[in-house]
Amino acid sequence: MRLLKRFKWFFVLLIFTLPSYGQDNTKSVKDIVDQLTPLAKNPDQLKEMFYESLKNALNDPSTLNFVLKEILGKGSAAGLLKDLNMKFKTFKFDDTSAIGLTYDFNKVIKENTISGNSIDKTGLALDLSSSGNIVLTNDPNPFNYLKSSLAFHFYKSIGGAVEVTDAVSRELTNMQLALARINDIDSLKSSKLWKDYLNVISQNLTNQFYFDFSLDAAIESNQDFTLKNYTYGAKLGIDIKAWNSNSTLANLNVFDWPFAITRWFTGTENNIYPRGSTIPTLLAKVDLVDPQKDPARKGAGKLEMYPRLGFEAAFKTLVAEANGEQIYFTADLRYFKELDASDAVKKMNIDEQFYFTMSLTQKQGLYVRYTTGKLPLDQRNNDAYAIGWKVDF
Repeated sequence: MRLLKRFKWFFVLLIFTLPSYGQDNTKSVKDIVDQLTPLAKNPDQLKEMFYESLKNALNDPSTLNFVLKEILGKGSAAGLLKDLNMKFKTFKFDDTSAIGLTYDFNKVIKENTISGNSIDKTGLALDLSSSGNIVLTNDPNPFNYLKSSLAFHFYKSIGGAVEVTDAVSRELTNMQLALARINDIDSLKSSKLWKDYLNVISQNLTNQFYFDFSLDAAIESNQDFTLKNYTYGAKLGIDIKAWNSNSTLANLNVFDWPFAITRWFTGTENNIYPRGSTIPTLLAKVDLVDPQKDPARKGAGKLEMYPRLGFEAAFKTLVAEANGEQIYFTADLRYFKELDASDAVKKMNIDEQFYFTMSLTQKQGLYVRYTTGKLPLDQRNNDAYAIGWKVDF
């Protein structure tokens, strides 16, 4: 009986780890039965195959993401984790590879609108966030940095409202009635009418300016918490959206011009124009850092609190769309600089950090990333590649 139970779980595991899983399940199951029939009389060989299959499964990001989504993507767990973005992936660096994950969690605890209308909105918000990279083996973590914070925001949004004439309003109404007759959501998204509808709306949107000022308290650490900082700071974020693709501001978005060409070349869009909605988001902040556990600073005799400036720019745009699958390019640049650092800190090269990462990713699926530089708590610069699969709950 115990052997049969082991055999059952081995059978299930093989189904999930076969390359053809999800493509031809009936054929896969038949192949498994044909392979296992002669092995049932040889428990040692069966056990060896089990451990080999388990090893392969645990080193396959796509399998881990599939299992994770099956376990946590349903029921009450799905509601709890809807604000979590997680990617299992394989890190490749210094001729070494390791299985790991990147996570990003953001939960708005409370939000209140102070004043607002269609073109001007002001509000307050309290949110909890956490992000980082974790390696799941004993291999080194090339970017061993986790951060969790509680932040209080004051934000203001100006513009972005639709400005339409009566003629345009009637055109939109007719389009909405026609779209309502399309029952299948996939057919709707791929229809020319849907793209025309979005184009008419975007042509009548104004530029939007979003400002966010926040105060936060955070903890920075490595994944085993042997290194740790507490930070208390203020930051200002600016996000500009030129929704109308014909506007001057949209055409000044030089970062999106290369991707405007790829979208046209792949037939995603029928013209070459940059998207003003992808203008990079900018963030500036100043922190007071309390180095609770930092051997490098301890060696320099500098464990007192110190001020630190930080800057960040983030960019995301559509590269192409084929068969309903969207491929995005993202880039993130961060810079940290300790103010009035001592000579001992500068000599150890821990007063300044530069970090850059870029990736190609599907909304749900393949994920490829290149990262260089270092983050706070890193002792040296690293270059790393990551390949994996992305899961949103």
